[in-house]
Amino acid sequence: MIKNFRNYYNKEILIKILFYIYPLVMLRQSTYITVYVTFLTIFSFYFFYKNRIKINFFFLDYLVFTILLLAILSTLINVQKLGYFLLFKSILDVRFGFLYLIIRNLFYYKIIKFMPIVIMTCIATIFLSFDIFIQHIYGQDLLGYRPWNDRYAGIFNDEAIAGSYIQKFAFISIPLILFIKKSNLLKFTVITFLIIILGLGILMSTDRMPLIIYLMQLLMLIFFANKLKITYLINFIILFSLIFLIFHNNKIINKRYESLYSLKDSIISKNINTEELKKNSSTFESFNNSNNYLNIFYTGYEIWKKNPIIGTGVKSFNISCSEASTANNKLLCSPHAHNLYLEILINTGIFGILIFIIYIFNMLKDVKSILSKHNNTIYLYLLIIFIAELFPFRSYGSIFQTVNGSMFWYLLALTSVIKFREKLIKY
Repeated sequence: MIKNFRNYYNKEILIKILFYIYPLVMLRQSTYITVYVTFLTIFSFYFFYKNRIKINFFFLDYLVFTILLLAILSTLINVQKLGYFLLFKSILDVRFGFLYLIIRNLFYYKIIKFMPIVIMTCIATIFLSFDIFIQHIYGQDLLGYRPWNDRYAGIFNDEAIAGSYIQKFAFISIPLILFIKKSNLLKFTVITFLIIILGLGILMSTDRMPLIIYLMQLLMLIFFANKLKITYLINFIILFSLIFLIFHNNKIINKRYESLYSLKDSIISKNINTEELKKNSSTFESFNNSNNYLNIFYTGYEIWKKNPIIGTGVKSFNISCSEASTANNKLLCSPHAHNLYLEILINTGIFGILIFIIYIFNMLKDVKSILSKHNNTIYLYLLIIFIAELFPFRSYGSIFQTVNGSMFWYLLALTSVIKFREKLIKY
């Protein structure tokens, strides 16, 4: 009996360690992430099986697996065009569903808790923020990586996702103040440090959309929170002031962000003077980038119309676009659709997007309860993460790709724990 207890205890400790280091592993390359997520999932199933712990399937779990299975079906139907390798990859994407299921059950049985997740996420996001600062100051980060094309990705090297990483995990880091029970001064100091450092980390990464989303999240926190409203408001004002100062005194940041103002009339105008735009290289570059996103969204819509019911399969955007662009020169091809809803629509058709919308509404129906009963808990932050991640007009990486997919399904699983709030209120 003692031996069995020790075996259980050792396996539980290993699961906790594997799960709590998730944010740190997400700082590495896709190969490491794939191996890690696969091992974490398999070992977790083994742990549940050996200890005769029932794995519960809830309504949300069925919805997630249905979307992933629809993606496989759509890829299978279009396999002649996509090839068997992409069919194989679509089958492997089921690992995201298993990851989602495991995380929810680990929380359900209180095997894992939020405090260690918050601490590890703080370490990861603060490290990445300072790594980006060092890259700005010394021309290279701690690992010797240099910026490229005025993009500062720190440890991510040539993958421009540093700002997105910090933004996605920031609102798991900031709840650190929930575990400070006594000193109001310490609370204010910690929250100020986190909000400012992470906000500036996103700014200095030169990733524009994550900065907008982060500021939007802070505004939601100010609006929804019952306590610390003034603290959040003060920090928002401080951060916005620092952004304004850096914007006007840092040429790299200025070039990356200021040109957005010049695009307002250009994007909505039907008569665009390209030669005039070329006179200002930064404005021309930003115009091309913004116009490209609009063209990609239009391309996604045109591709979806080819097979609206079941979609064209996983990672089919670029392949379908290459074929369609020969007949329509307005289409712009890229590896994916750069929008969460468009990608689900293209990959799984109307069926997939309807299931995803049902998922969203099932989550948001609990908003009133969270804001009234559990306002000053981790659940408020999870709600804000959920709303920000699913904001329909943001650009988004592929959720069927290793790095972004691992972050998306992880965050989706964490935010779904809102459904357990009565059971897990003592986190």
